[in-house]
Amino acid sequence: MENAESIATLGPDGAWHEGPGYWSYATKYLLIYAAALESAVDSTFYILDVPGVSVTGNFPVYMTSPTTNIFNFADCGDWPIRAPWLYWLDMKFDKPLYSWFQTKFSLDHALDLIWYKPENSSPTELGLELDAYFRKTEAVTLRSTWGDDNALFAGFKAGNNNVGHGHLDLGEFVFDALGERWIFDLGPDDYNLPGYFSQSGEFDDQRWHYYRLRAEGNNTLVINPDALADQDPSAETEIMRYTSDNDGTGAAIADLTDAYDEMGAGRVWRGIALINNRTQMLLQDEIVTDNPSEIWWFMNIHEETDVEFYDGGKRVILIKNGKEIDVRLLNPDIGGFLLQDGSPLPTSPHPAGQRLTDKKMSIHVTNETDVTIPVLFTPITESGMVVDLPEIAPLETPTWPLPE
Repeated sequence: MENAESIATLGPDGAWHEGPGYWSYATKYLLIYAAALESAVDSTFYILDVPGVSVTGNFPVYMTSPTTNIFNFADCGDWPIRAPWLYWLDMKFDKPLYSWFQTKFSLDHALDLIWYKPENSSPTELGLELDAYFRKTEAVTLRSTWGDDNALFAGFKAGNNNVGHGHLDLGEFVFDALGERWIFDLGPDDYNLPGYFSQSGEFDDQRWHYYRLRAEGNNTLVINPDALADQDPSAETEIMRYTSDNDGTGAAIADLTDAYDEMGAGRVWRGIALINNRTQMLLQDEIVTDNPSEIWWFMNIHEETDVEFYDGGKRVILIKNGKEIDVRLLNPDIGGFLLQDGSPLPTSPHPAGQRLTDKKMSIHVTNETDVTIPVLFTPITESGMVVDLPEIAPLETPTWPLPE
């Protein structure tokens, strides 16, 4: 039954806490093993009865954006998932969505020849919900529509820092629109770096010396930085509110306080929402600290993305492949955006051999005990387009609807 307990990691919704890349690695061996058992002895024993196994194909479907990039949190790259065992899972549980996914994103594996199933159904044909919340892994994805390469897509997570292959990435988000990934996760570093897997839950573990694994290398917050881990390596956080309305808003709010308690934070909430008929994304942070604090807000952008600054830095236009995103800081009381190299803060470790690539945007707040950072992302779909500015309300009582 120890194996059953390991497989139960997929429960209750089919997600994998180490990210979509390691979902592929884990389910590959699990489901090929189950199929072999069925072929040899006409039984999979308990495997397919474990909660989460029958619906685990939902995870790669929802983690894949319209640009075919995945929400690659933890030690994962953002390349498309190839999983021919989804054909077999479709045959076992009548999940034509899974065959659609594998046919759309990959037909280059030997097992495709064995299990290929031409009959499939797209998310649009199935009327699939636009958003998903995967409990325990505490990951959410939101999108504006299915079947449109230009659709908006956001990935967002809370979760547990002390998992295998985990990064200090609680609060991480990615953003796609207009057929491009604009805000991206750097992914893993070289597994052969000294101490890369020294993950004991302590603040001074060598794993947390590496920039890509630290909060500062992810699209999240850093509070009162120093040379130690910049989130609590043992923090466990949750999506405290989630709402999904296909005709309106998709939104989630995470309580990240546990990740920053040792940094003097009394409350840290981050909310994300697709608003205005899912044509814009709003990301809002609320940080309350015990003493006047230094706060950094980070997001990674690609090296080829050009940045134009307006309104004293409170508004930037991101330009990539001739497409544009309007990004606005909607709090008039704090400074604007900064453009920085993708490298450690002066207070952080800087070990040799790590990969430092691309560039990032930041917001820097100092000597504050109570600050709200609302940032609005708007794809520019026509020349001279006027950007609608939403009313900003506390995350306790947001302007978007919440479930009863």
